[in-house]
Amino acid sequence: MLVSRNQDAELKRPKVERAAEWIEESGLPTRVTSIDGLVPSDTTTTALSECDVIFGCVDNVVARHAINKIACAYLIPYFDLGVAIKSNRNGGDIRHAVSRCHYLQPDRPCLLDREAYSSERLAEESYRQDDPEFHKNLKELGYTQERNEIQAVMTLTMQAAVMAVDDLMARLHGYRVDSNRNFDEQEHSFTHTHYEHRAHAGDNFALRNFVAAGDRHVRM
Repeated sequence: MLVSRNQDAELKRPKVERAAEWIEESGLPTRVTSIDGLVPSDTTTTALSECDVIFGCVDNVVARHAINKIACAYLIPYFDLGVAIKSNRNGGDIRHAVSRCHYLQPDRPCLLDREAYSSERLAEESYRQDDPEFHKNLKELGYTQERNEIQAVMTLTMQAAVMAVDDLMARLHGYRVDSNRNFDEQEHSFTHTHYEHRAHAGDNFALRNFVAAGDRHVRM
């Protein structure tokens, strides 16, 4: 994490604890509620359901899918940040490195509709978390999707954060020349040196049963 110190790493302090401490040290009037917990859980679901806007900076599909459900159920705008870094099959050189930002509204296409991840990958990660033994059996039988990815680096994650905050400011203040509808997804490629933005037309299909459902379906 950007503001972590050697002593924080040595003490294995949670990121949320150090981030809250750093914000308090800044002297700004920002109020922080830090929660050291998994998404989804009762505690994190309750906290997220009370937000006006959600920025998702998580690194697994299960959590991204859960946040998207919560945002749909409680009608909350959701900025989903992500990076992808892939190396060559045999390791070594990076062949693909991008930062992405999705802007999601409850009635518009969700992450699953946009193929930000597949239902197969979502199921695989769910098994890995909830039933490790079953996941191990799937892997031994060759039913898991092995991905040749390396860990994200700070430059990409910071770029994703910048895109998300800039997107929010543009939507609040209306200074874009192009319509905001054309910025449902943004992508900045470090390997191919290009920036793209695109719209995602249509309705929320995959999570349509969660839209405006509130507490009825989301308590996971």
